[in-house]
Amino acid sequence: IYILHGGTKGLKREPNRILTGKPNNMDITDSNRVLKFAVSFRLKTSLLIRSGGEGEFTDSSIEKTPDGKLHISGYVWAGLIRRAMSRLKAKEAILRQIGKGDTVEGVSRLWSDSSYIDLPFTDQRPGNRIDRKWGAVSAGALYNDEIVPPGITLPMHFNFFCCDEETKSMTNAFLEALWVIDRGIENIGGG
Repeated sequence: IYILHGGTKGLKREPNRILTGKPNNMDITDSNRVLKFAVSFRLKTSLLIRSGGEGEFTDSSIEKTPDGKLHISGYVWAGLIRRAMSRLKAKEAILRQIGKGDTVEGVSRLWSDSSYIDLPFTDQRPGNRIDRKWGAVSAGALYNDEIVPPGITLPMHFNFFCCDEETKSMTNAFLEALWVIDRGIENIGGG
């Protein structure tokens, strides 16, 4: 974890209210610190992040760049972090601190980078669609999914813009969220 220091002389701030549950109402432009996280995960099971497209030999393909690298968007990583933080004890206060990028309250202070991973190969997994109503194979039931095999390392990089008073509490909150992810309680994709 890297903490970048910035300067905003003369800017008055209210104390961090993360533990009291009262909103801090801090805007990203009020930040004078950036918590930078760089984390690596090794897949224990296969990963399926559908692109919405079909592959040459599969019915669904993983999301890749034109040069064949696996692409995991920053939106996917930010969603994973938010879901992991929603499992923490002070979840409402913590989630208010990181915000959401799609609200009218302004820009989220949590920024996640997209990841681009070289893939030595991918696997195909055959499947059978089951009609849940009848418990039988549905029409056009056979399909293949392209998956990322276990053992691949996935990098995740994200930043949180904050002020002095919340540096320690938010660092601890992110570390707890990473523990939730490491235990497999929250994850991305399927497979």
